[in-house]
Amino acid sequence: DWDELYDKHLEKVLQYRSAVGTIGDKSNIHRVLDGGFCDNTPIKLSSKQVMSIQNIRPGDKLIDGSTVYGVVNIKSDDVKSVCEYNLGQSRNTFRGGSNLLFYDSNRSLHTTLNINDILKNPSHSVVHLPNPENRSLYHLLTDRQSFYVGNIKFADYNSLIDSILSNLI
Repeated sequence: DWDELYDKHLEKVLQYRSAVGTIGDKSNIHRVLDGGFCDNTPIKLSSKQVMSIQNIRPGDKLIDGSTVYGVVNIKSDDVKSVCEYNLGQSRNTFRGGSNLLFYDSNRSLHTTLNINDILKNPSHSVVHLPNPENRSLYHLLTDRQSFYVGNIKFADYNSLIDSILSNLI
């Protein structure tokens, strides 16, 4: 959790450089680095039932065999941006906040913080969406540290901070 960062870990996050620059100040961590999905994001359960991410609960089993152990509700009215990302096909479209970690077909980790990297592929697009007040974003915690939205494999919520601390993104 961003609020539980101390000492050298906090310093590393504050110095993290992304396409949006460095964080610089503790008050900017949530606004710039927090990431989540829009409330109606479809998540497929192991039963093949599809539920909106806002309705997922701890204990739910997902299509990839992972088990949800937590659902994170994120205040979104002050996050940097909410966008619709299209990674080339209809089942590769998702909506969410500015820091979502996903894997490409080569199992390389990417972040939506680096929109320019996403747009290097001509079949990809990013559209900024209005961010209405009092809207929540959602993210999952799973026992496999990942889950799928459509055909895209995403790293779970804890991976957002772990990837920075481990220099993965």
